[in-house]
Amino acid sequence: MDNNLNLVFIRNSLSHDIYNDETLKMINNIYKKLFLKEDNIHKFMYEMITLAKKDIDKQNYSLASFDFDLIHNFPIDNLSKWNEKYFYGAKFLDYCEQLVELEQLDKMKKVFNLVNVYLID
Repeated sequence: MDNNLNLVFIRNSLSHDIYNDETLKMINNIYKKLFLKEDNIHKFMYEMITLAKKDIDKQNYSLASFDFDLIHNFPIDNLSKWNEKYFYGAKFLDYCEQLVELEQLDKMKKVFNLVNVYLID
């Protein structure tokens, strides 16, 4: 299955509080693939999955699904498809709004830092 489709599947599963062996296997496969990549977009994705895994460990699947929603459109296999305007104009704003509503400001600060480190030139 395509890596981006796997991210969509993971996001959808977690948003419905479904976490099973199949979901874990998909997360770990993508996580390992991203670990080997050297560009900043992939490093950002890796760090976002790291944050999501912490929420999964706490069984906060819905919160983890937001992390996968933020990155599910990122180009894992073809960086030329990176749509920076869409990311900042839509996905990132939605993500931050969701975190504010859930009073997850500490997590939002971490993600702002990751954006600053990996995505801002």
